Amino acid sequence: MADTQHCPAIHARKTPKSRLDSLSQMAGASGWQFFVDRGGTFTDCIGRDPATGVLSVVKVPSSDEAPLLGIRRLLGLAASAPIPACELRLGTTLGTNALLERKPSADGVVSGHCRRQTAVLAT
Repeated sequence: MADTQHCPAIHARKTPKSRLDSLSQMAGASGWQFFVDRGGTFTDCIGRDPATGVLSVVKVPSSDEAPLLGIRRLLGLAASAPIPACELRLGTTLGTNALLERKPSADGVVSGHCRRQTAVLAT
C-alpha cells in the first residue's frame, strides 16, 4: 500500500520471545498488535504483523473514526469490514494539548485501576 511504510528503526529493538508470545496470546486469534496516537490533526497507527514481526505505519486525518480507518488500512480491509480480534494500545495528545492551551472542556475524568489513581480535571 502506498501510504504504509516499514519502520526498521522501531523494529530493530527486539522484544524477548516470551514477551512476544504473551502479547500475541492477548491479541486474540489474529495476533495483530496496533499502537495508535490520536492527535489534533493526524492520527498515527502502527501495526505489528504477527507472522513476520514487521511494523508498518499509516497516518490518517484525525477524527473519531481515524483509529478504525488506520487499522483497516494496515490490514488491507474495506472501509466497513469488521476488524478481527487484536491488541490495541491507544494514546492521545488531545487532552494534553487542551490543558496546555487552556481550552479544556467543562470537566473530565482520568481513571486508573483504583480510586487513589483517579484525578478529576476541571477549570
